[in-house]
Amino acid sequence: KTWECEIHPSERKVEIDPTSGAKIISATTNPASDNNLYFHDRCFLFNNKMMIFTSDRTGRQEIWGYLADTGELVRLNDPNDTVANSAVASRAGNKVYVVNNKILLEWKIDLVTKPTTSVKITERKICELPENSQQLSGLNENSDKTLVSFGYKIGDDSFVAVANIASGEITTVAKVNFPIQHIQFHWNRPDILSFVR
Repeated sequence: KTWECEIHPSERKVEIDPTSGAKIISATTNPASDNNLYFHDRCFLFNNKMMIFTSDRTGRQEIWGYLADTGELVRLNDPNDTVANSAVASRAGNKVYVVNNKILLEWKIDLVTKPTTSVKITERKICELPENSQQLSGLNENSDKTLVSFGYKIGDDSFVAVANIASGEITTVAKVNFPIQHIQFHWNRPDILSFVR
């Protein structure tokens, strides 16, 4: 499916640090709970035009974007759909991977800022998470942009899995009998994953 995203005015605030002289940009100044993605999750689109974050300013924790050129904010979640989570930006192309209702999705973002700003998302289903599973971790894309990793739990067992972005095929990488989190691909090797026990 495809939808036009809501564009909201800039809240950007720019200050200069008095000690270092560094420019400090506050992307949002709304009293809502606005949060960056976890530190190892890619939050910038590959061309640095948009930064992804989450906000509860609509009354539910949704995925939003901050446009670096204009300061405008974009409500990426379709307001008529359930809330997606676990966002991570792709290393190439204007794509973000998310999970919604235990379905791994690709959001292709069509972003235009001139003469006026418009953002359109085309959603594509990659795969469904395994039946009776509970998601344990966020998503992470490998270095050659072919796989997305995720973790899940069934009963007392935890699983590390990868989904082929093109085909949707899921491969179980590891099954362990302890909780796991923070699954992350190696930055340069597409075949190496790490996770926290």
